[in-house]
Amino acid sequence: MSIAKEIDETRALLEKAEQGRNLVQKVKELKHALSRLEECEDGATTESDQALIRNLRRAYARRLLAQLDGMNFNDGESWMFFASVFRYGLGVEVAEAVAADPALKASHDRFLNLWGKDSAGTSTFDMHDKRLWEINDAPKDS
Repeated sequence: MSIAKEIDETRALLEKAEQGRNLVQKVKELKHALSRLEECEDGATTESDQALIRNLRRAYARRLLAQLDGMNFNDGESWMFFASVFRYGLGVEVAEAVAADPALKASHDRFLNLWGKDSAGTSTFDMHDKRLWEINDAPKDS
């Protein structure tokens, strides 16, 4: 399969994940899409393909950040998956987006404070722990 077709299919997966309303399903689709995006990055040999992939990563980081306030993170497992995506899966793009857009930063900060801090404001887990990104399965349907 050509890299252009792979990128196109990956974009469709990202769109499906973005549009999902069920958080558990969204997490599963997002993880699959990001895995495919990494495969595309590995196979991209032209500057135009590499630029397209960078732009996809930036766009979907911003879109996911913009959706945070509307998501219902009623369990720590779903929240932790998204935290790991924002730290490791799209870390550079998230950092750029929150630095450039105060509204996205505020949304991201509210998200981090949902489950990431105790009542004293102390972080409840280490965002630098790579194991967060190594979650084998998305959260289970309850």
